[in-house]
Amino acid sequence: MRPDTVIISNLNSEPALDCDALVIEQDTFMLLGVDPVLEEPVTDTKTLAHEIEQQEPLIPGDVVVTGKNPLKLTAIVYDIEQELVCKEEWIDITLNNVLNEIQQRKLSSLCTPMLGVKHGNITPHQFLGLLQKVRDKFSNDGLKLIKVIATDESQRAAYSEYNLELTPTKPELH
Repeated sequence: MRPDTVIISNLNSEPALDCDALVIEQDTFMLLGVDPVLEEPVTDTKTLAHEIEQQEPLIPGDVVVTGKNPLKLTAIVYDIEQELVCKEEWIDITLNNVLNEIQQRKLSSLCTPMLGVKHGNITPHQFLGLLQKVRDKFSNDGLKLIKVIATDESQRAAYSEYNLELTPTKPELH
């Protein structure tokens, strides 16, 4: 059974982000999109600089799982060291990895932004096409609902073009 996919255009409503898993997009060094937390270093500055220098970046397509209620799936979709900071193939790999996590954990709902659109060169249409392709190849009886976060009018417009194929039974959420 294929899960329904709906658009979220009003993130201020509580039920909008009510889901079992929440996807957060991030880069290979985990620098983008997160408010910094300033803490006193637990080691001296020289040791800290050495640790940062030795840090291995994550790989585009990786998914880091943390938290509970909702489960947080940090999707590595950007590599700021590359000329193209985001590639369609990375989004494809990431979506496959996200849906694998959902399937393994038998979760019923997922909320995701349009990966690669905010900081990268992926269009809303490209993301929705990849989501549809990946979603359709998964046979996940547990996943019932995918909520796609649309943060601006171009994303909502792109979604409405896919609406018949993605959501035959669900209206747009407000």
